[in-house]
Amino acid sequence: MKCKAFILAIGVLLTFSAATATSFDISFRGLEVDEPVYNAGETLEGRANILNHGDGPQVGLNVYAFLQRESDNSVVFETVLEEDIDLASRELRLVEIEEEIPSDIPEGEYELIYRVESSSGIPVAFIQEEVYIENEEVTDVVELGSSGVYLVYEQIITQGDSVVTRRQPSYGTHGETVLPGSEFDIRAEIVNPGDSSVELSAETKIRPTYSTKDKDIREFEEQIGSLDPGEEKVYTLETSMNQPGTYEVETVINNEDGDRMTGGSVRLVIGGEGGSITEVRNYEDVYKEGEYFGSEVTIVGPADGVSTVENAFLNLEILKEDEVVISEEKTIDRLPFQPEDFEFGFEVPEDLEEYVLRIELGKDDLVFDVYEEEYSELIPDRVLTEDGYVRERGECVMDGVCTKQEYEMGCYDCRGVEEEPEKESYFVRTFEEEDEETEEPEEDDEYWRIGLVAAIGLIAVVLLGYKMLGDKR
Repeated sequence: MKCKAFILAIGVLLTFSAATATSFDISFRGLEVDEPVYNAGETLEGRANILNHGDGPQVGLNVYAFLQRESDNSVVFETVLEEDIDLASRELRLVEIEEEIPSDIPEGEYELIYRVESSSGIPVAFIQEEVYIENEEVTDVVELGSSGVYLVYEQIITQGDSVVTRRQPSYGTHGETVLPGSEFDIRAEIVNPGDSSVELSAETKIRPTYSTKDKDIREFEEQIGSLDPGEEKVYTLETSMNQPGTYEVETVINNEDGDRMTGGSVRLVIGGEGGSITEVRNYEDVYKEGEYFGSEVTIVGPADGVSTVENAFLNLEILKEDEVVISEEKTIDRLPFQPEDFEFGFEVPEDLEEYVLRIELGKDDLVFDVYEEEYSELIPDRVLTEDGYVRERGECVMDGVCTKQEYEMGCYDCRGVEEEPEKESYFVRTFEEEDEETEEPEEDDEYWRIGLVAAIGLIAVVLLGYKMLGDKR
């Protein structure tokens, strides 16, 4: 009963946009954990609903959960809950976690965070819930200092006829621009508030922020050495990047057994020509011959906001069984510095029931970014109507509309309907609470209800007549 009540609950909407000009139609509805307090080593269990509240399908989504320590925002563990999931319009999907809490983490306050990412790795929705972890046995503690994980890069300043360079830090999600090929430092400020010395090592990964082409493109692992109680140390890794774009730099600090102690991330921007596909909104999952195909593609130009890319191309291809059946291309005079939408629309020459949508952004022979996802008919098990009702697959709803599902089940609304509806529809119109009765009414019951309504009307007329007669007296 507890789980079912949660499934039907409507939670607070927390969504994240890549930029102000683009928004995603994915949100969470409720997050629940079984217990507010856990012991280290126990299994943490929780669940949340993901909702696609847009008019079209959302495909290729990935769902992650991670436990984050509140004292320094360090991630204790991260796990993949669902990969490459597809959601129909208004579909409601339950996603659950059952993960063992590391036995070597210190006691304190933590947050369980659910996050949904698009196929290009952009966080599109998140929700969180506080939990307290008890652990009296662990005394080894390593935390990030106030600076956390940050960058130090060389900034070039022109002053009249002279050029001056200086070392400049870059923190958090802002991301100052680093010149391609120039050296920069990845630094992590760490402290030991515990009672014993700890041997540490560092793992660093650099991955593109908005790309489906590559994941972890650079990895480093180095020994830090011993960190004594009360000691502070700044770990430094010097490197460079040549490919323009936006990147996430993550550094994780481990103990000698390889267990994660703390870690954080910082944004890196490499200047120069480039561009990203941040979102693709396909209007429908499948199309019939002659129907209108519509798709909106959101793109953004160079991450440094300075470099100019002119005469770029945005190419759309639809493939069936690895063969291109439709191809459309747009020329973009200048890639925008803020996310901007571009629409593709045309009449499809044949049925598109199972197909691959591929979109490339680039210039000349260089491809900046690629979107590629498979599409097929999506039939959700649960949907949330706009007025807050949950409808489940396999039920008859008395709303005067015959859906494809109800036709196959022989529901009352489909009596007299000779042709099967072409598409599934769970919410052609909203329905009242009393309409949720799934049993088909008998004809005798219909006549009885009509007679009851007529009798009530007749009684009302008689009473009104008596009242009027009394008023005249």
